[in-house]
Amino acid sequence: MDLTSNTQIETAKELIEKAGEILCTQEKNDRKSGRRFNIFNALGVERSEHPHSRFLACLLDPQGLHDQKDLFLRAFLRDVICEQADMPDLMQSEVRTEVPIWSGRLDVLIILSDGQMVALENKVQAGEGEAQLERYRKWLHSRPQSESGRPHHLVFLTPEGRLPSSCSSPDIKCISYTCITDWLLQLKDEMPDPLKIIIDQYVNLWRGVPMNSEMHALVSDSKNFDTAESISKAVEEVKAIARGQFLNRIQQDLQNKLEATHLSSAWEAIRTHHTDKFAGCGLLWKDRNPNLTGKDFFSQQFTLLCELQDDSWEGKQLIVGVCRGAKVQKESQVVLDKEISQRLLSDQRFEQSPYWPGYVKLKDLIGGRTIGVKELIIEGHQLSKLVADELWKLFEVYRKELEDLNRNYPY
Repeated sequence: MDLTSNTQIETAKELIEKAGEILCTQEKNDRKSGRRFNIFNALGVERSEHPHSRFLACLLDPQGLHDQKDLFLRAFLRDVICEQADMPDLMQSEVRTEVPIWSGRLDVLIILSDGQMVALENKVQAGEGEAQLERYRKWLHSRPQSESGRPHHLVFLTPEGRLPSSCSSPDIKCISYTCITDWLLQLKDEMPDPLKIIIDQYVNLWRGVPMNSEMHALVSDSKNFDTAESISKAVEEVKAIARGQFLNRIQQDLQNKLEATHLSSAWEAIRTHHTDKFAGCGLLWKDRNPNLTGKDFFSQQFTLLCELQDDSWEGKQLIVGVCRGAKVQKESQVVLDKEISQRLLSDQRFEQSPYWPGYVKLKDLIGGRTIGVKELIIEGHQLSKLVADELWKLFEVYRKELEDLNRNYPY
């Protein structure tokens, strides 16, 4: 539907008015119920792998603080792993996290009383290491067979349940976080109320807070659907414009700073011309490779970069820092790279990854607030200036070292 005729515009106004009334009532109910509060979001660990691994391990541990004995583990083995044979005494099972092995470090390892093992590799956002799942598979197959003869299992857990890129073996069981929430929801009736609250929050973290039933009925009505769809498209267009303007302002601010300091002959402010996941904007050294264009700039040299880590464009997933463009493990860093990393991490706001010697999340630059597209529309000028200023500070401190690293890239 094209919102151009008077009739269509009136229909849209009526729909927005009705939706507004529903949302107003919902807001009052939310204040009473607190249904939107989520402890995982509040702690900022909603997409952090280690907290998720520890949480799941705690549930799977028959001796865990949940005091539900083997409730979770038994259902996990039966419904997620699809272990059909009779199980041993699960109360004697051992559940560990961050288990070092000769081929890496397992996120979660379950050892049943008969010696059967279930190793779980959890990837929420990070990519896999070189041949990571293949190394884990070989390690698991090298373990002694269980007394019952049941095979060991390697589980690959991701948000979407994707196949691993580091191993093609059919032995690996790929599961999604939807599968995890299904496992937890089917056990709710057997849990005490305090535990149900936490499980509900964990499920909502991955599935989202359910839509208001009245709003769902309003939008589902055939008389309103086309209008709602047109409004939705218009909103997405407005979001795309706000995202693009945000990056454009950062780029322009950085370019102005380069010209004012007479550094534009050696460095350039550039951005990728898309606004999805991994959209970026930053400062690049021209002498590295003048033939590179667009996104290739960011992946083939050290840069000062702000980059979106999630296409929701929430500020908690937009990071600012020094990016090396290639995945380098800590033990493989050259001396200068290590020195830069150590200096960046002396600022407690900064974190580190194989791609980043140091980065800080936008939300940590603004006191922990979450920034969505609405905030980009309202305060985009201030936010883009904040990001540009942070990148420029890093540029002033690390410019010469990054030029030295780029001369020998990749080391």
